[in-house]
Amino acid sequence: MGHQNSQKIDLNDLRVSRIYPDVNRNQVLPYNIQQGNMSDYVVKKYLGDGTFAFVQSAIRMSDGLPVVLKQIKKEYTWWAKMEAQVLNTLNEESNPNIVRLVDAFFNDSSPVLVFQELQNCTTFDYRIYNYYHDLTPEDIKNLYFKLFQALATSHAKGIMHLDIKPANIIVNNDQIQLIDWGVSDFYFPMKEYRTRVGTRHYRAPEQLIHYKYYDYAVDVWALGSIFATAVFKKYPFFNGRNNDDQLLKVVKVLGSKDFFKFCDKYSISIPDDLHSKLIGHEKIPLETFINDENRELVTPQAIDLLNKIFVYDHAFRITAEDILQHEYFTDL
Repeated sequence: MGHQNSQKIDLNDLRVSRIYPDVNRNQVLPYNIQQGNMSDYVVKKYLGDGTFAFVQSAIRMSDGLPVVLKQIKKEYTWWAKMEAQVLNTLNEESNPNIVRLVDAFFNDSSPVLVFQELQNCTTFDYRIYNYYHDLTPEDIKNLYFKLFQALATSHAKGIMHLDIKPANIIVNNDQIQLIDWGVSDFYFPMKEYRTRVGTRHYRAPEQLIHYKYYDYAVDVWALGSIFATAVFKKYPFFNGRNNDDQLLKVVKVLGSKDFFKFCDKYSISIPDDLHSKLIGHEKIPLETFINDENRELVTPQAIDLLNKIFVYDHAFRITAEDILQHEYFTDL
């Protein structure tokens, strides 16, 4: 997959992840997508479009397999090749909670990624808005255990998703999947990553302060934020209007003192106008957000798990692997 990365890793360097720092020993090269044929598929329905691609539901002619076709604009070909490489790596072992790539080909000059379709599914944001009151404590535990399992699998393979949000989670009555790995990346220690990636409401503090040496912990924060949404019935849990306001919303809950300790540790300077807004906030216990609507869902174990996720310093944030062992999930 590329040339050998011979750089020696100093595990004491603050810029190096404390978990899976050297899974990717080689440079990762984009997947080699070949020319293919759209006539191998019968399109059933147009599902939508975005900045990078448009998406259709289809049937594979050879065996009747229901699939989703993601046709990517040709100017984003490199991203399509990297998404295919990520999913090939993730799909080496079967994980029902990670979308399965079944083919990738060029249709003329546009890359097309073909995914096995999860039947009768909705995106999680639709479900959050419409089925809040149908989700029991057991439903939430089951769903989020599967999602954190998907993250643990991804991180163990050296991959960060980087855009975890409700719209990138699909669910039906039996199954839940993490989809859209289009901005995901392979983790390399000491590598600078883009901080304006993903969706504002789910960005981790290190991204909000433009710390470029982040790691897998950004995914844990993002999924933790969605988990908080589910148990507190507060959508989204941290609801900022822009990047700086998002940071302010976080600091108003987690407090100023630990935030500035975090900034000092990583030598991050905050602009004066933002600094003045971020000082003087006491930490608020998460129990403050309990009300009659969510009381049944916000157990002491859920609070403890969220307190371990909502940690400024990514080096001390609980990992996806450790979340699976947390007492919140012990009775599954």
